[in-house]
Amino acid sequence: MIAAAWNATRDFEHACWVLLAAAVLAALLVISAQSIVSLCAAALLSGTLALACFGQAELSRCSRAFICYAAFGIAIYLLQLLGFPDYFGFSGPPGIGTDDSYYFSLAAPEVPAGLAVRPYYFMEERPYSNFLKLFAEPAHRLFGEVHALDLVFLNVAILALLPSATALVARTISDRPEVERGAWWLTLLCPFLVANGVVLLRDGLVAVCTAVALCAFLCRRYSVLIASLLAATYLRPEHGLLVLGMIWVLFWVRYSEIAGSQPRGPSMLARMYWIPMICIPAVAVGLLLLVIAPRYLPPEVLANLALRGDFLETFVYLGAGGDPSSSLFYQISHLPWVARLPLALAFYFVSPLSDVVGLISATAFVIRDWLYSGFGLLMIVYAGFFTRGAWFAIESRNRILMALIILYLVELLIISQASMQLRHKVPLVPMFYVVVAIGACFQASAARVVAIIVSFAVGASQILLTGWRFATQ
Repeated sequence: MIAAAWNATRDFEHACWVLLAAAVLAALLVISAQSIVSLCAAALLSGTLALACFGQAELSRCSRAFICYAAFGIAIYLLQLLGFPDYFGFSGPPGIGTDDSYYFSLAAPEVPAGLAVRPYYFMEERPYSNFLKLFAEPAHRLFGEVHALDLVFLNVAILALLPSATALVARTISDRPEVERGAWWLTLLCPFLVANGVVLLRDGLVAVCTAVALCAFLCRRYSVLIASLLAATYLRPEHGLLVLGMIWVLFWVRYSEIAGSQPRGPSMLARMYWIPMICIPAVAVGLLLLVIAPRYLPPEVLANLALRGDFLETFVYLGAGGDPSSSLFYQISHLPWVARLPLALAFYFVSPLSDVVGLISATAFVIRDWLYSGFGLLMIVYAGFFTRGAWFAIESRNRILMALIILYLVELLIISQASMQLRHKVPLVPMFYVVVAIGACFQASAARVVAIIVSFAVGASQILLTGWRFATQ
């Protein structure tokens, strides 16, 4: 009886995925028939990457993620086309939209007549736009034009690896099937990831590089690890350094576990090996910035390179609507560092904030704003699960998980100071969902009480701070 019910459930799930794939093809027949060819090419690329990164065992789940993200990409394209027809399915004008139309203009040999582009865009070049040209130029030669979905499917092809990579990391750390399944579904249906992954932005791809690098390290697939590090560095060098630092820390944490488990030698000293091996590179980089760099770079140039000071006074100020008092983050950014660092970390941890009332009263329907707010509401629950995951890490003395939590918070703090754009938090999503999935399966009574308190605090902060707006570019 149980076996029959299980088989029936699997058959129903399979039928749902087939219907979703059929719906994707039917939608493309109406929207852009040429994009069916791009979809097939992207599916082939995604399957090849899945085989190279994970082997045949994950091919089925990666294929399902590809179908799901393709459907999300089409839905967002249509909603943006309805909201802003002059932007041909892209996210919209400055102040509302993001950089997707900019990257499209750099990648496509020619842009649709009437599409608003940045001045002198044809004189610029970006690594991500060069990557998009892998699909843009063949599509232009074949069809005479490049449709927005042709390039979106290239993002989808790579993004389809992310749920499997996150799930495998969760399985390796926790060794529980329910944690693995939870991490896969949480990643697949993350509105924050969808808002920044199935549009022409590189944040989702950097998240894939982060998750695949972490998975490859834990599974000892070092060729995949090196490829992921190189890809992350190519797409965004700053995140490439963050991923490299993460792997470096985890390497010495794992080494300390192995050395500490040996029957010979001073186990306490062995377990402390990772401290100097982590601190020495950090001190070296700090000395380089404090002693050597100022000799060759003026202080104001160095500050802008490290913390993007000019960006603080432009993007964040404009995002506050020209009124610093209306933006909590703008106020936090101008506090002394003793107060700024913990408050910025807390703000970035709970963000994006959910402003449902503001969305309902808005004059334009912006799907990315709704997805951001949806993630803000989910964050109320996720914060509690994250707390339970941290509790489990301490109680079980899972040093890899503890290191992952600390690394997530440290990298979140770095991004809050050096970037100040919420979408740059996307590459940390895999680490976050690993902890959340573990916490969701951890049932200790004391942990549940603390998690409820944390969720209540996050919910209260969402309500209290909903009057402040934060740009989602």
